[in-house]
Amino acid sequence: MNSCNLLVKLLSFPYQTYFNENISVVQVQVQFANLRNRQHNDQFEIFFWGALGVVFMEYYREGDFVIIEGCLSFDKVQKKDRFEKNSQFLVLRIFPFILVED
Repeated sequence: MNSCNLLVKLLSFPYQTYFNENISVVQVQVQFANLRNRQHNDQFEIFFWGALGVVFMEYYREGDFVIIEGCLSFDKVQKKDRFEKNSQFLVLRIFPFILVED
């Protein structure tokens, strides 16, 4: 796993599930904030565990830009006759950058 900081835009409404009936897990689809070459897949999922997920659900919404700090991991998934790499980001800290107003 790699530790990194990223500036991302929230693309979807947060989806909350529970692990072992007690621990909250929040999942959100995001996009890198500024990519010049749109040929690459710049969308990925981020995950918040526990109290950080609850705070995220309360203060952030689709369209916000945030700075996230956490661990990046990759896994391979077989699709028909080829392998694809999927990336996932486990968020340890989150900072507001630009928040969308209603």
